[in-house]
Amino acid sequence: MNWLINLGKAILAFIDKIASIGEQAAGGDRYDPNIAPEASKVAPDVPLPPNPSPTPPPPKYNWSTKNAIRHSVRVICDEEGFTLEQKNTMYATIGAESNFNLHAVNYNKNSAGVITSTDRGLCQWNDRYHGSEITADEAFNNPEKAVKLMCSYWRRGQRNLWIAYKNGSYKRYL
Repeated sequence: MNWLINLGKAILAFIDKIASIGEQAAGGDRYDPNIAPEASKVAPDVPLPPNPSPTPPPPKYNWSTKNAIRHSVRVICDEEGFTLEQKNTMYATIGAESNFNLHAVNYNKNSAGVITSTDRGLCQWNDRYHGSEITADEAFNNPEKAVKLMCSYWRRGQRNLWIAYKNGSYKRYL
């Protein structure tokens, strides 16, 4: 029977030794079976992973289809404070110039057939006369800039820079 008591004491001593090692590793807190584990120990400060980047907002304008392009042009005209007449004529001029094609190209040739300049993009910006305001890449790939720049010309009454307005062919898009 003594051996059983001695075995029990040895087991208790072993458990106490393991508990003291655990205390040292955990920063000195001792396990108390009468306290719920989550209440007995507060997790040490561990840096949280960084928050994921917020999802960027959807683009303000949609240039994916002809219908979306038409809508985006009209929205920009509204944002620019255009009258209904200004919005309708500019919209129709863009339609006549590019058929609402973001990658429309027109080569302007002299009487000898030599290309002298190129009109590019939705608003048909001419590289010879407007290349310092909008690059060929922007004329193709930044329709928002192209339309807003055209708005600035439209507001100043410079509509005749667009042949479709000057010759009246824009009227079929009204």
